[in-house]
Amino acid sequence: MKKNLKKIIPMVAIVALMGTSVFANNQKNTDNIVKEQSDAKENTIYIDGELLQNVNLIEENGKTLMPVRAIFEKLGYEIEYNAEHKIITMTKGPHYITFSTTADAYTFSKMAPQPLGNAPVVKEGVTYVPIGLFELMGMEVELTSNNVLYIGEQSKEESDIIDRKLQTIITEIDEKNNTVTVDDDELGTVVLNIKNSKIEYTTQDKELIIGQALDVEYGDIMTKSLPPVNTPKSIKVVDKFSYGEVLNVEKDDKNNTRVLFNDEEMGEVVLILSPDFKLENQVDVKEIKKGQTLEVVLGNAMTMSLPPINSPKSVKLLDSKQVEEDDNEMIKGNATIKSFDKEEKTILVVDEKIGEVVLNLNEDLKIEHKNGSNINEYNWIKEGQKLEVEYSPIMTRSLPPVNNPVKITVLN
Repeated sequence: MKKNLKKIIPMVAIVALMGTSVFANNQKNTDNIVKEQSDAKENTIYIDGELLQNVNLIEENGKTLMPVRAIFEKLGYEIEYNAEHKIITMTKGPHYITFSTTADAYTFSKMAPQPLGNAPVVKEGVTYVPIGLFELMGMEVELTSNNVLYIGEQSKEESDIIDRKLQTIITEIDEKNNTVTVDDDELGTVVLNIKNSKIEYTTQDKELIIGQALDVEYGDIMTKSLPPVNTPKSIKVVDKFSYGEVLNVEKDDKNNTRVLFNDEEMGEVVLILSPDFKLENQVDVKEIKKGQTLEVVLGNAMTMSLPPINSPKSVKLLDSKQVEEDDNEMIKGNATIKSFDKEEKTILVVDEKIGEVVLNLNEDLKIEHKNGSNINEYNWIKEGQKLEVEYSPIMTRSLPPVNNPVKITVLN
């Protein structure tokens, strides 16, 4: 799962964040927490609420620096120092951090070296680095106005945890050396030596491509290089799971369910579910609603439209969260008819705010006249006709965009 990048939080924001602070004892109230933080001695360090003994922050060139070994060993990292090249390497599972004690350049995982405003400083045998290293890692920290550093990760209620399958995804293929690089949800980046490996295909794709998911049984020997190299016992090509939130749900003129889905990697995708599509449920709900989290296996065919359209192989509801529908969220606009395509059953209108839009005239579209007179099938459609349109939330990014309106009111 992806982690959101958290910025270092100044003291002015701490009071607002106390309710979710990872450093506070859950049994204490906010007033006690604020008092404890304001009373903490200057330049001290707390990890998950525990004071780190015998070490302090220091100031150098206007930057706050932290003792790197004491903090990262407490966080469970293994630390190695190459005296010849003056390189420090810190590893914990898929995370690895490297930097030279002589340069302002810090590397996290596969990122290019990043400057943090200060090279490491060595004082009395202790190496100090800028606390901006945590921002580079995407880890949440708080630095108060009296220079007290609180380190820890945001905790989550058990009910907020989504059950997701661990995946190993191909990120790079080296045909010359017979290796593939994968991103493993548990191990991080791993290079697989596949020269003599038997590969089983359980999908329609019969060759390795970037983005495929693999079920890997690793060999017994994993090198200590970065990234590690392994000769797997077996490799199976499997379906890749996609995760994201439902932004909108609506029916089309063929009674298909159109789901606007915010894929965590691709962004917005429209999922087309036929009337007989079988939805899998991890929770006690029967249909997809706005705000829910989905686990999706996308179909092989993806349109080139914006957003792209896909007919998924499977869809599973992972939670029962639902956002209440709000009529005020419906996008409304005033538009003028420019042209009519009777064969395609669409009209091209010019909206006062968003410009040209193609409107699909679906069978379930509600059409009414402002004065209450009857609306025949097409007698209201003419060039220059003024309309009030209630658009559905799904608006393609084509030029012009296409929309399935919910309601059209004829104004004149």
